[in-house]
Amino acid sequence: MISITIVETIDEEACDYVRCPQCRSKIGWKPKNTKVRVYPLPQAAAIKPEQMGFTCKRCKGCFLIATV
Repeated sequence: MISITIVETIDEEACDYVRCPQCRSKIGWKPKNTKVRVYPLPQAAAIKPEQMGFTCKRCKGCFLIATV
């Protein structure tokens, strides 16, 4: 099940960021002490708006972030 939450401000004491597995830049945020997995997506999936993925601004890689 996918849970989407709108975040207006990020409390950096309660949140941690997720790094891109290719270039190690920040691609998203997660609550602290939560384990996530980052799955690569094909480049064609980034074009489709119905796909829920993250694109790295630095290396342009497409990823899906899921909690473990």
